[in-house]
Amino acid sequence: MQLFDENKASQKYQEICDLGNAELDWPLDNAKRDLVETFFVAQHAYQAISKQIDKTFHVSLAFYQQHHRFYVDISDLTHYRMDFLSTTGRFLRDAVDATYQLEIWDRESHRKHAYSSDELTRMDCEDLKKGTVVETLTYGRLDCRVRRTFSLQNGHLFWDKEQFYVAGKPVELTDGLMTLQKRLEEETVWFSQKLFRIRDFT
Repeated sequence: MQLFDENKASQKYQEICDLGNAELDWPLDNAKRDLVETFFVAQHAYQAISKQIDKTFHVSLAFYQQHHRFYVDISDLTHYRMDFLSTTGRFLRDAVDATYQLEIWDRESHRKHAYSSDELTRMDCEDLKKGTVVETLTYGRLDCRVRRTFSLQNGHLFWDKEQFYVAGKPVELTDGLMTLQKRLEEETVWFSQKLFRIRDFT
């Protein structure tokens, strides 16, 4: 086991400081100035679009992101779901035989891709730009299922709709969530103790 060398770390830090101080003795060359100019343009554009978003959305963009109304791309969605499946999803799988499936319709090649929870790490859909993405979480022993549909636009995902099924029949989302909550309370001590919200399980 290699121990932390405080003297070596301090020396490295001093070398970085010395290098930075030496850079300050000289004006920025044209290439570096061009990079800084590009940074200023990007920063100004970011500030402008942030103000426009605040005016248009009335709440922060982070609010929509936290409620999964969009994802940066497919890998953003799969990383979120892999994290869910390794925690809450594992509990659901053991307690109520829950399963997860992700389906992707590529509008450009007219091909369909389907992945189970175990296959998410092997996905190869980074280049998809246009299509439809549907994720389905099935609660086997509870006879409930929730499906979320997203539009794939320029590689980004935008939430379109959420559907709930009980015993294979579509029901209103609120009714479906209430049914799921009631059945989870009957099945699991964790949920009956009100330690989680129903949305944490979807």
